[in-house]
Amino acid sequence: MFPCVEDFSLAEAYEENEFSIERNIFLSLHSGLGIDVYPIGINEKKERVIELLSLVKGLSEKYDKPLAARFVSDGKAKLERKLILKIRYLKDVVINPL
Repeated sequence: MFPCVEDFSLAEAYEENEFSIERNIFLSLHSGLGIDVYPIGINEKKERVIELLSLVKGLSEKYDKPLAARFVSDGKAKLERKLILKIRYLKDVVINPL
């Protein structure tokens, strides 16, 4: 898996809009297991979440590869706001739309 906010280099790329969820999924097809600790705002569109989960499911079935999706939230942060997790192993980031 490519742990978006657990890997501080990936977290910085995420904040600079250089590590999109599509890129995360693409990389996971080659050497990972899916989306891991990817930030999500509490006001993210549910249709977008369903679309991404359907994509992950479809790719998992097509390539017969176990893929998972784990999003992370503090339960308060909205899109374009800082995600504050208070966990030293996870980088707090401004949440981008999926």
